[in-house]
Amino acid sequence: MSTRFCSAASLAHGIRFTSRLGHLRFRRASASAGFPLLALVLASAFIAQGLAGAAFASPAKRPGEVEVQWFGHSYFLITSSKGLAVAIDPFDRRVGYPVPKVKADIVAVTHRHFDHDAVGNVAGNPEVLIEPRGERTVKGVAFKGVKTFHDEEGGRARGPNTVICFEVDGIRFCHLGDLGHLLTAQQVREIGRADVLFIPVGGNYTIDASRAADIVTQLKPRIAVPMHYRTARTAPNLALSSVDQFAARFKSTRRVRGNRFSITRAELPKQTWIWIFDAFAR
Repeated sequence: MSTRFCSAASLAHGIRFTSRLGHLRFRRASASAGFPLLALVLASAFIAQGLAGAAFASPAKRPGEVEVQWFGHSYFLITSSKGLAVAIDPFDRRVGYPVPKVKADIVAVTHRHFDHDAVGNVAGNPEVLIEPRGERTVKGVAFKGVKTFHDEEGGRARGPNTVICFEVDGIRFCHLGDLGHLLTAQQVREIGRADVLFIPVGGNYTIDASRAADIVTQLKPRIAVPMHYRTARTAPNLALSSVDQFAARFKSTRRVRGNRFSITRAELPKQTWIWIFDAFAR
């Protein structure tokens, strides 16, 4: 079933409704048609759906379009143009953010701490990757895990951490988890190309704003998305700084409205931009 719906505003200028069941088309609706035409179109939709209740579908994705959602802290969901969903570092309620209802095909975890490994909160019977090292392909997605540490003491203070990289629709995503140190030249080579980089910036438990800016310089991503910083929803007992100190170090910044954006490989900027979600700002 493929159904497209237009807004009431667009009805005044011309509407095209299609349904594979009914093969209905309305074109060049006049402005005088007003509400009766809207009612007719909506009624036709219900009929075409077999009176089961029409779903107002969002527009189909463009070829190669990937959606990125941020649920707060370090929790992201990346959905391919074909609908395959990869969740990374899901948290539990102790982080302070509402625990979202997420369904995924794959869940990847950078390290075993409560604010990153709540895989039980992800539905869909996903394949789970816990601190994956090396290269592997899961459900058609090529992953690479690079060993790093949660601190500057080789893991002695906070333990190990894994940088997780994977490619979807030609866009290579890299999630730094709770990285606690600058990257070595070898680690930079192992990570390789990072089109979209998820990077912690809140300090204390991870690298701070200054070190994060240095790592952006090391990896040269097309888009760097800060994470693991204080917002209005962060639990009071988590000692994190805000994103402001990190953002102030860059001229090319963009505030992303809400908690999601969609992008294709062709739309990646040529130079590094910092994209900051404004969700949870208040």
